[in-house]
Amino acid sequence: LKAKRIRILHGKSFLDDPTRVLRAVRFEQRFNFKIENKTLRLLKAAVRSNFYQYVKPQRYFAEFRKILNEERPSKYMMRLNNLGALNFISPRLRLTSADRRLLVRIEKMLHSLRPGCLYERQPERWLLFFMALCSRLNKQKISKLVCDFNLNKENREAVKNVLHAQQRIRALSKKELRPSEIFRILNPLGLENILFLRCLASSSRVGVRIDQYLRKYSFVRLIIKGGDLRKIGIFEGRQVGVVLSCILNQKMDGKVKTKQDELRLVREFMRRERKAVPHGAH
Repeated sequence: LKAKRIRILHGKSFLDDPTRVLRAVRFEQRFNFKIENKTLRLLKAAVRSNFYQYVKPQRYFAEFRKILNEERPSKYMMRLNNLGALNFISPRLRLTSADRRLLVRIEKMLHSLRPGCLYERQPERWLLFFMALCSRLNKQKISKLVCDFNLNKENREAVKNVLHAQQRIRALSKKELRPSEIFRILNPLGLENILFLRCLASSSRVGVRIDQYLRKYSFVRLIIKGGDLRKIGIFEGRQVGVVLSCILNQKMDGKVKTKQDELRLVREFMRRERKAVPHGAH
């Protein structure tokens, strides 16, 4: 401790417990210590021998998640990258300068958040950084990782969504987009995926639209409810959902403001539906 050195107790320490590789780097970076030379040689040897295979993937990932929850995970991950110790995610995974910039942008974004300022909950920090690491992997590799690491259903879907991140950014980059179209692109996503897109996008137009969704569009609600539709004569469950969704889009685009406006659109929808049904049909 006085010498500020990280040292293992015996030569087979990393083989006995491969998670010590992650712990050594975590303590080194957190406390600004240095891994002493013999320990560093043994750590590198363990990495070359695919050391992580000797421990259950979910246990190894639980230790890695502690790194992702640190104050500045980017420097921890760059250190692991330089040691080749991210090979447990993918054998050929090597972080580039662009990857590092993305990690730093995520850090800055998270540091700028204030509890309750925009979101109903705080994002899961580790998940954003893990998505960044997975962003260059293919579908098969990501599917295997989320299973091996035993992520819950919500986190699995969030990580898999990085496969479509660039596609959504392109959709958000279009010159003309109505608020309802921005809502349609982003509403199926969880908070972490939306914030990840915000950090990934280089276009200021995309950033502004994501901010608009988070600050405004995601909070738009209808005044009418299902009971109001039943009074008018709409009973079928799926039809209720379709009608409410259509009116919500109209409200988001500024075409609906009051409850009377909403009910008027419902009645218009009913009239169109009746005209669309052939005479004598049931």
